[in-house]
Amino acid sequence: MRLILCGALLTLIASSADAADAPVAIYSSDPNHLWNRLYRAMAIRTLDGVEYGADIAEPYPDDFDSRKQLISTLDEFLRTKAERSLPGEARRALMLNDVWTAFDISTAHGGTQLRFRLARAIERLRMPISDVARLKENYAESVKTGKFPKDFDPAHPDVPFLPPDLFDPAGPWVQIGESGRGLAAPTHVEMVSGRSAFLVFIRCPGGRQATLSYLQRLNLYPTPWQPNAESVGTSYPNNEHVRLDALVPDHNAPQFPEGTVVALVRRMMVIDEKLDPVLTPITQKVQFRVYRKLNATTHEPRDAFDQTQSVYEFVMRRREVIAGMGGGLHPVSPDEKEYQMLIVPAVRGNPSYFTGPVVLRTCARCHSAEGIFSVRSYLGMFDQRPANPQLLPADHPEYQGIATARWKKAQFSWGLLEGLLQAERGR
Repeated sequence: MRLILCGALLTLIASSADAADAPVAIYSSDPNHLWNRLYRAMAIRTLDGVEYGADIAEPYPDDFDSRKQLISTLDEFLRTKAERSLPGEARRALMLNDVWTAFDISTAHGGTQLRFRLARAIERLRMPISDVARLKENYAESVKTGKFPKDFDPAHPDVPFLPPDLFDPAGPWVQIGESGRGLAAPTHVEMVSGRSAFLVFIRCPGGRQATLSYLQRLNLYPTPWQPNAESVGTSYPNNEHVRLDALVPDHNAPQFPEGTVVALVRRMMVIDEKLDPVLTPITQKVQFRVYRKLNATTHEPRDAFDQTQSVYEFVMRRREVIAGMGGGLHPVSPDEKEYQMLIVPAVRGNPSYFTGPVVLRTCARCHSAEGIFSVRSYLGMFDQRPANPQLLPADHPEYQGIATARWKKAQFSWGLLEGLLQAERGR
């Protein structure tokens, strides 16, 4: 337990504003190495002399601190062929994803000269498929450290765990997302603009067959919705007659048992030698939600969330992945704060915006309903509610990477990048 708390404390220190006094040294031990300077120019945001964003999991979408500085650093990177200056597939993959992120941000904020340079850097950093295949699975590396229990322990519900069989295709965890059915977690994919894929797993008590049997009952149920007569009312202040939420979840729908666990895994994408987005084995985040008990009501109050679910999250830190320090996955402590793209405050440009909310308290905002009704891969988000939802087991473990690549290639930002990359290749 002491080791876990120490790891969480180190994570908090590495990502806090208090640590911003020291130059960020992620890609090299030398903080002034060009790769570190480029990362700082892309990722760091400064407010009142305080730097935020060093090695956080989700990037700020705001414009860069200094476009002039970023352009100058990119020019130096390109002029000196700095992509060759540091070895290692993991280091290259992480930088490629970071530069790709900066390109998407520049697409949103404009700037032809900056986009052109970022595209050139991506062209230099793109990875052959053989290099992608050599990337280590950092989740497995974190499991091997033995720092974390292998499963949830009801007697110690505050202790985070990492199941070693999470990705075992014959194990108790059933991945969701049949081929051809699209994204299993579309809101999360959109959040990071397709630069990561999201894998959803479910495990019911009793093992794989028990989980598959439950999913079959759920998927054969006609519909989990029922009419909501109480939705008819009047709007304030003009007293206009309206119909609000016409459908609510049907309590007769098959419910999974207490003790069920749902996992959400975020895996990094890179761009390969053919200029295609491809999935890597690098896990950037993994979240587990354990359903300790189920309530009798479909929409439980958010303040009851902690009484029904236990949430655990591990976040990748680039520095540790590059250094080969046990996979680089760190448990998020109960009071740890970090910027979350899905939870953006209305007022930007203040310290609370950059430090972000308490991470583990954000889950209740979207997942506070009872049991299966809180699994958004099943019912969809608030504005996307399929009439006949299904949780179909995955028949291809890599399909979510393929679906994410397909989604990304349909976006304006990818079309712009692809055009610049093709132009660069033709030079």
